[in-house]
Amino acid sequence: MSLDAVMTLVNSLPPLPASVLRVQEVCRRDNADVEDIVDALKSDPVLTAYLLKAANSALYGFRGEVKSVSRAVMMFGAGMVRGFAVALTVRKYFEMDMTPYGIGNEAFVDLAALQRDLATSWYGRVDPGSLAVVSPAAFMMDLGKIVLAKAVDRTGRRDEFLAAVRAGDDVAGVELEFAGIDSHALTATIFDRWNFEAEITEIIRHAGAPHLAPLNLRRPALALLVIGLCVSVKGVCEPEALTRARAVLSAHGFAAAPFEAALDRLSAQAIGSPS
Repeated sequence: MSLDAVMTLVNSLPPLPASVLRVQEVCRRDNADVEDIVDALKSDPVLTAYLLKAANSALYGFRGEVKSVSRAVMMFGAGMVRGFAVALTVRKYFEMDMTPYGIGNEAFVDLAALQRDLATSWYGRVDPGSLAVVSPAAFMMDLGKIVLAKAVDRTGRRDEFLAAVRAGDDVAGVELEFAGIDSHALTATIFDRWNFEAEITEIIRHAGAPHLAPLNLRRPALALLVIGLCVSVKGVCEPEALTRARAVLSAHGFAAAPFEAALDRLSAQAIGSPS
């Protein structure tokens, strides 16, 4: 599998559907209110149904049944609504099959929810002003894996790729070896194609190498690195990964207490090993 083959898949992506573009445009407005977003969602009943289903998932921990789209939008916020719209679009175009990563489709979706929850419960206490960017970025950062899984499947190297993923902890290294690009960079490439918000795109692009991110985005990119260590296709709160995450936090002056409190919450919600 070559980088050219992966990029052929990316270039085959049509533009975002008009309904999703409408949701994106409204959600990016500084003065957008809940009713504006709900109005935009009415043009996409599939997205609306998905949003309500997610709002009632135990993984998000909302109290009581969420029956109205307005309440779901209020609970998730504009950034997450945009994240749901894009994630659903990628999964639709590529008929998601995550078995090359040794994980089922539902478990992969659940991992995205846990990544978002860790962003909210941890980074929301560290830098509340950046949460509107970090939360949807955490939710969407692994979307490139859907495309890479499709590329692997087309080459007939599924078993070889899966064995490499299972053999070690460096999934990004396996992606680079097989495809010439890691999934975070690929997610950012897809977002570039769709003219997605630059801040979200750039912190995802640099999630594996935050030191290369623009200076103003390095701490959010570091947050994605830590979140990706704690919640990945390799497992949730795996001891070795947590050791690496804590080392990153310590090296960059992050307080330990908010992170440890968020880990306690994450452990209570976690679906266990995503194998």
